[in-house]
Amino acid sequence: MSSSYIKYVGGEKKISLTHILGIVVLVLVVIGLFASGSKANKNVVETTTATAAQKTGTTITYEPPQQKKTYKVTKVVDGDTIDIDMDGTTQRIRFIGVNTPETVHLEKAVECFGEEASKYTKEKLTGKEVSIETDDSQDKYDKYNRMLAYVFLDDENINLSLIKNGYAYEYTYNVPYKYQAEFKAAQKYAEENEKGLWAPNACKTEEKEVKEKDTSNCNIKGNISSKGEKIYHLPGQQYYNSTKIDTSK
Repeated sequence: MSSSYIKYVGGEKKISLTHILGIVVLVLVVIGLFASGSKANKNVVETTTATAAQKTGTTITYEPPQQKKTYKVTKVVDGDTIDIDMDGTTQRIRFIGVNTPETVHLEKAVECFGEEASKYTKEKLTGKEVSIETDDSQDKYDKYNRMLAYVFLDDENINLSLIKNGYAYEYTYNVPYKYQAEFKAAQKYAEENEKGLWAPNACKTEEKEVKEKDTSNCNIKGNISSKGEKIYHLPGQQYYNSTKIDTSK
């Protein structure tokens, strides 16, 4: 009989080495098939869970969210502009899709609700760590070399919050941007709920008494030449003492 079968030696059954090896191989094959089946079932469960989570908007616990790089806010310029420390360099950020009333424009007076918008952003972001998101539909920088971006505090879109709470208007520059639909909806919400600058009396101006400036300590004198040129004289100059101020001109 072949060595792969049972032998009888002295009336007792003996199992050959080849037969033992065959049994071991068979056991390993069975274990392998079982393990493969378990893994396949696990993959099916995880895929199903992921699909369901995407439909319901829940978080996939076994897949940690991608960590975004954060930057410290070093200065809040006004409601829609901040400075951040970007790898040791100060970078000015202009928020995409929003426009808050002006407070620091060189050619414009402080606009209605501008101070409130600036205060809101300062309280939200001063000294905080924020992440930024640029938009391929927009230029990366504006003409003032400000980076154009969406600013996030944790998961909060600050651009959106400004509009929704009535501190800013939705603003589209030339072409639509990524979150345009959400921002327009946020402005509609703010208007309908009379938030911030949309409140009935938010921008009601009051007449203020204009006080004449005290010029008693001003040492500069000026006159107008026959050609209509404005000429100014400082103490110690040739015609300073002889120049008489005529306020009618």
